[in-house]
Amino acid sequence: MKTVAITLVLCFVAPMAFAKPTTCRSWQGMEVPYLGDVTLETLGGAQLDRAGRPIILLNPDMLNTFSPLAREFWLAHTCGHHALTPQYNNEEEADCFAMRSLGKKKIRADEKWESLFEELHALPNGSWPEHQPDTARIEALRNCEVPD
Repeated sequence: MKTVAITLVLCFVAPMAFAKPTTCRSWQGMEVPYLGDVTLETLGGAQLDRAGRPIILLNPDMLNTFSPLAREFWLAHTCGHHALTPQYNNEEEADCFAMRSLGKKKIRADEKWESLFEELHALPNGSWPEHQPDTARIEALRNCEVPD
């Protein structure tokens, strides 16, 4: 019964709670769905479902506390954990994956990059469990190769 309730939440509440994120594909080419669950006690993250398929599970209520730019970064970073091959699947590479993704679609001006860095630095403690961007991590983002 709990599964049915969660499924109903995912079908009806999650699509209204956040804008449809960019499509994510795993390194094997599978589409990775974004699934919302407002009952999560954390922001969520890259996971495998019961059948071993990649998913991105997220709490849309928590994600919507982020600015649109920080939200896009988090979604792209999380996608990176599925999109990168296992030997490159780490936090630094997922950060650079997000930077490249944003550079391709969202951010062109230096002012926007600086705005993103400020927004990430201003996230409240604990808003991104185990991934909280600190000063060193945000500075490392500047070293990611981003398309022009």
